[in-house]
Amino acid sequence: MTNWQLIIALATLVFAIFGANWLNQRQTERLIEELGRRFDAKFDGLRAELKAEIGAAKTELKVEIGALAQKVDRIERQFDAMLRPVLPKV
Repeated sequence: MTNWQLIIALATLVFAIFGANWLNQRQTERLIEELGRRFDAKFDGLRAELKAEIGAAKTELKVEIGALAQKVDRIERQFDAMLRPVLPKV
């Protein structure tokens, strides 16, 4: 083997290594982008579920607060009736 053949073989080897590295980096970038899209989809689904649960909890709380307000009003009326001032009989 001559020196020129050896230099060309080494240069080809170096270019092959850099080319393989570049292709591997591109594939890794694609995989990371796909992973990001999957995470975004999962988080969007989770966000939708949380909004639905929070909405249901808000509705339940409104109903409970309404029921409590009615009970408090009833108790207030009962206290007003019990504590109504009575004029002394003459």
